[in-house]
Amino acid sequence: MKRKESEKRTGKASALLRWTGFGALEDLERSATKVLAGRGFRVVRVGETIAVLGGEPATAARHCAHLPGVAWIGLGYTSEGGLESLLVSLQLLGERYLRRNSTFGVQVEVTRSSILRGDVIGAANSRLLGLRKGARIDERSPELIFQVALDRNQGVACVEIRRGVGGVPTSTAKAFCLVSGGMHSSVVAWMAALAGFSVELVHLRTSEESVVEAGRLYSELSHRIDPTRLKLTLLTGSKNSPEGVLAAWLKKTGEESPVFGGYHLECRRESSWRGVRGVVHPLLLFPEPEFRRVFNSLGLTGYFESNGLLSGIREPVPSEYRVASFGGGRADLHEVVDSIK
Repeated sequence: MKRKESEKRTGKASALLRWTGFGALEDLERSATKVLAGRGFRVVRVGETIAVLGGEPATAARHCAHLPGVAWIGLGYTSEGGLESLLVSLQLLGERYLRRNSTFGVQVEVTRSSILRGDVIGAANSRLLGLRKGARIDERSPELIFQVALDRNQGVACVEIRRGVGGVPTSTAKAFCLVSGGMHSSVVAWMAALAGFSVELVHLRTSEESVVEAGRLYSELSHRIDPTRLKLTLLTGSKNSPEGVLAAWLKKTGEESPVFGGYHLECRRESSWRGVRGVVHPLLLFPEPEFRRVFNSLGLTGYFESNGLLSGIREPVPSEYRVASFGGGRADLHEVVDSIK
Protein backbone atom coordinates (compact mmCIF):
# COMPACT_ATOMS: atom_id res chain seq x y z
CA MET A 1 0.00 0.00 0.00
CA LYS A 2 2.80 2.38 0.88
CA ARG A 3 4.54 1.63 -2.40
CA LYS A 4 1.41 2.46 -4.40
CA GLU A 5 0.88 5.74 -2.53
CA SER A 6 4.50 6.70 -3.17
CA GLU A 7 4.13 5.85 -6.85
CA LYS A 8 0.98 7.97 -7.04
CA ARG A 9 2.85 10.96 -5.63
CA THR A 10 5.99 10.64 -7.75
CA GLY A 11 4.53 9.06 -10.87
CA LYS A 12 5.67 5.95 -12.69
CA ALA A 13 9.31 5.37 -13.57
CA SER A 14 9.74 6.05 -17.29
CA ALA A 15 12.11 6.57 -20.14
CA LEU A 16 11.26 9.80 -21.99
CA LEU A 17 11.84 10.62 -25.67
CA ARG A 18 11.38 14.16 -26.93
CA TRP A 19 10.22 14.66 -30.51
CA THR A 20 12.43 16.86 -32.72
CA GLY A 21 9.41 18.65 -34.17
CA PHE A 22 10.08 17.36 -37.69
CA GLY A 23 7.72 14.99 -39.47
CA ALA A 24 4.78 13.61 -37.49
CA LEU A 25 4.66 12.89 -33.76
CA GLU A 26 2.37 9.94 -34.53
CA ASP A 27 5.21 8.37 -36.54
CA LEU A 28 7.57 8.66 -33.57
CA GLU A 29 4.98 7.11 -31.25
CA ARG A 30 4.52 4.21 -33.68
CA SER A 31 8.26 3.79 -34.20
CA ALA A 32 8.94 3.63 -30.46
CA THR A 33 6.16 1.07 -30.07
CA LYS A 34 7.64 -1.12 -32.83
CA VAL A 35 11.22 -0.86 -31.60
CA LEU A 36 10.11 -1.90 -28.10
CA ALA A 37 7.62 -4.55 -29.25
CA GLY A 38 7.81 -7.80 -27.31
CA ARG A 39 9.95 -6.30 -24.55
CA GLY A 40 7.26 -5.54 -21.99
CA PHE A 41 7.01 -1.78 -22.47
CA ARG A 42 4.04 0.52 -23.06
CA VAL A 43 4.25 3.81 -24.98
CA VAL A 44 2.11 6.88 -24.20
CA ARG A 45 2.21 10.45 -25.44
CA VAL A 46 2.46 13.46 -23.12
CA GLY A 47 2.43 16.65 -25.18
CA GLU A 48 5.36 16.34 -27.58
CA THR A 49 7.16 13.80 -25.40
CA ILE A 50 6.91 10.02 -25.67
CA ALA A 51 6.86 8.23 -22.31
CA VAL A 52 7.89 4.58 -22.12
CA LEU A 53 6.36 2.78 -19.13
CA GLY A 54 6.90 -0.68 -17.70
CA GLY A 55 10.09 -2.65 -17.43
CA GLU A 56 13.43 -1.02 -16.71
CA PRO A 57 13.56 2.60 -18.00
CA ALA A 58 17.31 2.45 -18.67
CA THR A 59 16.76 -0.59 -20.90
CA ALA A 60 14.04 1.22 -22.85
CA ALA A 61 16.32 4.24 -23.24
CA ARG A 62 19.08 2.02 -24.62
CA HIS A 63 16.77 0.41 -27.18
CA CYS A 64 15.63 3.87 -28.37
CA ALA A 65 19.08 5.46 -28.38
CA HIS A 66 19.26 5.69 -32.19
CA LEU A 67 15.59 6.18 -33.01
CA PRO A 68 15.12 8.83 -35.76
CA GLY A 69 13.05 11.82 -34.72
CA VAL A 70 14.29 11.98 -31.10
CA ALA A 71 15.87 15.20 -29.80
CA TRP A 72 16.83 13.93 -26.33
CA ILE A 73 16.38 10.90 -24.09
CA GLY A 74 15.76 11.10 -20.35
CA LEU A 75 15.03 8.99 -17.28
CA GLY A 76 12.36 10.08 -14.83
CA TYR A 77 8.67 9.83 -14.04
CA THR A 78 5.27 10.10 -15.70
CA SER A 79 2.42 11.32 -13.48
CA GLU A 80 -1.28 12.17 -13.70
CA GLY A 81 -1.61 14.39 -10.63
CA GLY A 82 -1.12 17.76 -12.29
CA LEU A 83 1.60 20.27 -11.45
CA GLU A 84 2.08 19.30 -7.82
CA SER A 85 2.68 15.64 -8.61
CA LEU A 86 5.06 16.72 -11.36
CA LEU A 87 7.05 18.88 -8.92
CA VAL A 88 7.28 16.04 -6.41
CA SER A 89 8.80 13.86 -9.14
CA LEU A 90 11.21 16.64 -10.08
CA GLN A 91 12.32 17.10 -6.48
CA LEU A 92 13.00 13.39 -6.16
CA LEU A 93 15.16 13.54 -9.29
CA GLY A 94 17.02 16.55 -7.90
CA GLU A 95 17.74 14.73 -4.66
CA ARG A 96 19.08 11.79 -6.63
CA TYR A 97 21.22 13.53 -9.26
CA LEU A 98 22.26 16.97 -7.99
CA ARG A 99 25.66 17.26 -6.32
CA ARG A 100 27.28 19.99 -4.26
CA ASN A 101 28.25 23.04 -6.34
CA SER A 102 26.73 21.51 -9.46
CA THR A 103 24.92 23.50 -12.13
CA PHE A 104 21.58 22.68 -13.71
CA GLY A 105 19.01 23.95 -16.17
CA VAL A 106 15.29 23.29 -16.50
CA GLN A 107 13.51 23.08 -19.86
CA VAL A 108 9.72 23.17 -19.78
CA GLU A 109 6.97 22.32 -22.26
CA VAL A 110 3.33 23.16 -21.44
CA THR A 111 0.45 22.13 -23.73
CA ARG A 112 -3.32 22.20 -23.30
CA SER A 113 -3.10 23.70 -19.81
CA SER A 114 -4.16 26.96 -18.16
CA ILE A 115 -0.89 26.99 -16.22
CA LEU A 116 1.68 29.32 -17.74
CA ARG A 117 5.06 27.98 -18.83
CA GLY A 118 6.85 30.70 -16.87
CA ASP A 119 5.05 29.66 -13.68
CA VAL A 120 6.15 26.05 -14.18
CA ILE A 121 9.76 27.14 -14.73
CA GLY A 122 9.69 29.23 -11.56
CA ALA A 123 8.16 26.44 -9.49
CA ALA A 124 10.62 23.89 -10.88
CA ASN A 125 13.67 26.02 -10.11
CA SER A 126 12.35 26.68 -6.60
CA ARG A 127 12.09 22.94 -5.93
CA LEU A 128 15.65 22.29 -7.10
CA LEU A 129 17.50 25.25 -5.60
CA GLY A 130 18.67 24.51 -2.11
CA LEU A 131 18.59 20.73 -2.46
CA ARG A 132 22.39 20.70 -2.54
CA LYS A 133 24.77 23.29 -1.16
CA GLY A 134 26.16 25.50 -3.91
CA ALA A 135 23.86 24.13 -6.62
CA ARG A 136 22.92 26.89 -9.06
CA ILE A 137 21.17 27.56 -12.35
CA ASP A 138 23.26 27.74 -15.53
CA GLU A 139 21.21 28.15 -18.68
CA ARG A 140 24.20 28.08 -21.08
CA SER A 141 26.15 24.94 -20.17
CA PRO A 142 24.58 23.16 -17.20
CA GLU A 143 26.01 19.92 -15.89
CA LEU A 144 22.47 18.54 -15.57
CA ILE A 145 19.39 19.27 -17.67
CA PHE A 146 15.99 18.58 -16.15
CA GLN A 147 13.19 18.21 -18.68
CA VAL A 148 9.59 18.91 -17.64
CA ALA A 149 6.40 18.58 -19.69
CA LEU A 150 2.81 19.25 -18.62
CA ASP A 151 -0.12 18.31 -20.84
CA ARG A 152 -3.49 18.92 -19.18
CA ASN A 153 -3.26 16.81 -16.03
CA GLN A 154 -0.45 14.56 -17.27
CA GLY A 155 3.18 15.41 -16.68
CA VAL A 156 6.69 14.08 -17.12
CA ALA A 157 9.85 15.03 -15.28
CA CYS A 158 13.25 13.59 -16.11
CA VAL A 159 16.97 14.07 -16.23
CA GLU A 160 18.33 14.22 -19.76
CA ILE A 161 20.86 11.42 -20.13
CA ARG A 162 21.82 11.85 -23.78
CA ARG A 163 20.96 13.66 -26.97
CA GLY A 164 19.00 11.77 -29.58
CA VAL A 165 20.12 11.28 -33.18
CA GLY A 166 17.65 13.95 -34.36
CA GLY A 167 16.13 13.75 -37.80
CA VAL A 168 12.60 12.80 -38.81
CA PRO A 169 10.54 9.89 -37.43
CA THR A 170 10.17 6.97 -39.85
CA SER A 171 7.18 7.61 -42.10
CA THR A 172 5.40 5.63 -44.81
CA ALA A 173 7.37 7.43 -47.55
CA LYS A 174 9.72 4.88 -49.11
CA ALA A 175 13.25 5.13 -50.47
CA PHE A 176 15.34 2.47 -52.19
CA CYS A 177 19.01 2.56 -51.16
CA LEU A 178 21.55 0.78 -53.36
CA VAL A 179 24.08 -0.68 -50.96
CA SER A 180 27.35 -2.21 -52.11
CA GLY A 181 28.47 -3.34 -48.67
CA GLY A 182 30.89 -0.41 -48.49
CA MET A 183 31.11 2.64 -46.29
CA HIS A 184 29.52 5.30 -48.49
CA SER A 185 26.34 3.50 -49.47
CA SER A 186 25.86 2.37 -45.85
CA VAL A 187 26.01 5.99 -44.70
CA VAL A 188 23.53 7.03 -47.39
CA ALA A 189 21.09 4.37 -46.17
CA TRP A 190 21.35 5.62 -42.57
CA MET A 191 20.90 9.21 -43.71
CA ALA A 192 17.78 8.18 -45.62
CA ALA A 193 16.44 6.65 -42.41
CA LEU A 194 17.23 9.89 -40.53
CA ALA A 195 15.31 11.79 -43.22
CA GLY A 196 12.20 9.83 -42.29
CA PHE A 197 12.07 7.31 -45.13
CA SER A 198 11.03 3.71 -44.85
CA VAL A 199 14.15 2.08 -46.29
CA GLU A 200 14.54 -0.80 -48.71
CA LEU A 201 18.20 -1.79 -48.99
CA VAL A 202 18.93 -3.15 -52.48
CA HIS A 203 22.13 -5.15 -52.86
CA LEU A 204 23.55 -6.62 -56.06
CA ARG A 205 25.39 -9.81 -55.16
CA THR A 206 29.05 -9.47 -56.17
CA SER A 207 30.58 -11.83 -53.61
CA GLU A 208 29.64 -13.67 -50.44
CA GLU A 209 31.51 -11.01 -48.49
CA SER A 210 29.38 -8.23 -49.94
CA VAL A 211 26.19 -10.12 -49.02
CA VAL A 212 27.38 -10.46 -45.43
CA GLU A 213 28.10 -6.72 -45.21
CA ALA A 214 24.68 -5.85 -46.65
CA GLY A 215 23.15 -8.20 -44.07
CA ARG A 216 25.19 -6.56 -41.34
CA LEU A 217 23.80 -3.16 -42.35
CA TYR A 218 20.22 -4.48 -42.25
CA SER A 219 20.80 -6.00 -38.82
CA GLU A 220 22.17 -2.76 -37.39
CA LEU A 221 19.36 -0.63 -38.83
CA SER A 222 16.72 -3.11 -37.65
CA HIS A 223 17.74 -2.36 -34.06
CA ARG A 224 17.71 1.42 -34.66
CA ILE A 225 14.52 2.20 -36.57
CA ASP A 226 11.00 0.81 -36.82
CA PRO A 227 11.92 -2.64 -38.21
CA THR A 228 8.56 -3.00 -39.95
CA ARG A 229 9.70 -0.14 -42.23
CA LEU A 230 12.95 -1.86 -43.25
CA LYS A 231 13.68 -4.43 -45.97
CA LEU A 232 16.72 -5.96 -47.65
CA THR A 233 16.46 -7.07 -51.29
CA LEU A 234 19.23 -9.16 -52.84
CA LEU A 235 19.61 -9.19 -56.62
CA THR A 236 21.55 -12.05 -58.22
CA GLY A 237 22.37 -12.00 -61.92
CA SER A 238 25.25 -12.25 -64.33
CA LYS A 239 28.52 -10.98 -62.88
CA ASN A 240 29.43 -9.83 -66.39
CA SER A 241 26.49 -7.45 -66.54
CA PRO A 242 25.91 -5.87 -63.11
CA GLU A 243 24.58 -2.63 -64.55
CA GLY A 244 22.22 -4.64 -66.73
CA VAL A 245 20.73 -6.23 -63.62
CA LEU A 246 20.24 -2.83 -62.03
CA ALA A 247 18.81 -1.39 -65.23
CA ALA A 248 16.22 -4.19 -65.34
CA TRP A 249 15.42 -3.74 -61.65
CA LEU A 250 15.03 0.04 -62.02
CA LYS A 251 12.73 -0.42 -65.01
CA LYS A 252 10.51 -2.76 -63.02
CA THR A 253 10.57 -0.59 -59.90
CA GLY A 254 9.24 2.53 -61.58
CA GLU A 255 9.64 6.08 -60.33
CA GLU A 256 7.24 6.27 -57.38
CA SER A 257 10.04 6.16 -54.77
CA PRO A 258 13.53 7.73 -54.91
CA VAL A 259 16.55 5.50 -55.47
CA PHE A 260 19.68 6.59 -53.59
CA GLY A 261 23.27 5.57 -54.27
CA GLY A 262 26.50 6.13 -52.38
CA TYR A 263 28.84 7.45 -55.08
CA HIS A 264 30.51 10.80 -54.32
CA LEU A 265 33.31 12.92 -55.73
CA GLU A 266 35.97 12.35 -53.05
CA CYS A 267 36.09 8.57 -53.48
CA ARG A 268 36.87 7.56 -57.07
CA ARG A 269 37.16 3.87 -56.22
CA GLU A 270 33.60 3.41 -55.04
CA SER A 271 31.88 4.23 -58.31
CA SER A 272 29.19 1.57 -58.04
CA TRP A 273 25.95 2.47 -59.83
CA ARG A 274 27.37 5.82 -60.97
CA GLY A 275 26.25 5.35 -64.57
CA VAL A 276 22.82 3.87 -63.92
CA ARG A 277 20.08 6.30 -64.85
CA GLY A 278 17.45 7.09 -62.26
CA VAL A 279 19.77 6.87 -59.25
CA VAL A 280 20.24 9.97 -57.07
CA HIS A 281 23.46 10.51 -55.10
CA PRO A 282 22.32 12.73 -52.20
CA LEU A 283 25.73 12.87 -50.48
CA LEU A 284 27.74 13.62 -53.62
CA LEU A 285 29.71 16.42 -51.90
CA PHE A 286 29.68 14.99 -48.36
CA PRO A 287 33.26 15.24 -46.96
CA GLU A 288 35.15 11.97 -46.65
CA PRO A 289 35.94 12.50 -42.92
CA GLU A 290 32.21 12.86 -42.26
CA PHE A 291 31.51 9.61 -44.10
CA ARG A 292 34.01 7.85 -41.86
CA ARG A 293 32.64 9.48 -38.70
CA VAL A 294 29.05 8.46 -39.46
CA PHE A 295 30.09 4.99 -40.62
CA ASN A 296 32.02 4.42 -37.39
CA SER A 297 28.95 5.49 -35.40
CA LEU A 298 27.00 2.68 -37.07
CA GLY A 299 29.31 0.13 -35.50
CA LEU A 300 29.77 -1.80 -38.75
CA THR A 301 33.11 -3.35 -37.88
CA GLY A 302 33.34 -5.56 -40.96
CA TYR A 303 34.33 -2.82 -43.40
CA PHE A 304 34.10 -3.92 -47.03
CA GLU A 305 35.80 -1.79 -49.71
CA SER A 306 33.78 -1.59 -52.90
CA ASN A 307 35.78 -2.46 -55.99
CA GLY A 308 34.07 -0.13 -58.45
CA LEU A 309 32.90 -3.04 -60.55
CA LEU A 310 30.45 -0.95 -62.56
CA SER A 311 32.83 1.77 -63.64
CA GLY A 312 33.87 0.14 -66.93
CA ILE A 313 30.40 -0.52 -68.30
CA ARG A 314 29.12 2.17 -70.62
CA GLU A 315 25.66 1.07 -71.75
CA PRO A 316 23.55 -0.86 -69.26
CA VAL A 317 21.45 -3.47 -71.07
CA PRO A 318 18.63 -4.97 -68.98
CA SER A 319 19.42 -8.56 -68.01
CA GLU A 320 17.68 -11.27 -66.02
CA TYR A 321 18.12 -11.61 -62.28
CA ARG A 322 16.80 -13.44 -59.23
CA VAL A 323 15.40 -11.75 -56.12
CA ALA A 324 15.61 -12.73 -52.47
CA SER A 325 14.41 -10.52 -49.63
CA PHE A 326 14.26 -10.23 -45.87
CA GLY A 327 12.48 -7.63 -43.76
CA GLY A 328 9.86 -6.54 -41.32
CA GLY A 329 11.58 -7.36 -38.05
CA ARG A 330 14.64 -7.09 -35.85
CA ALA A 331 17.30 -9.61 -36.79
CA ASP A 332 20.86 -10.63 -36.03
CA LEU A 333 23.35 -10.96 -38.86
CA HIS A 334 23.14 -14.75 -39.15
CA GLU A 335 19.34 -14.62 -39.40
CA VAL A 336 19.51 -12.18 -42.30
CA VAL A 337 22.24 -13.97 -44.23
CA ASP A 338 20.73 -17.43 -43.74
CA SER A 339 17.41 -16.16 -45.12
CA ILE A 340 18.68 -14.56 -48.31
CA LYS A 341 21.62 -16.75 -49.35
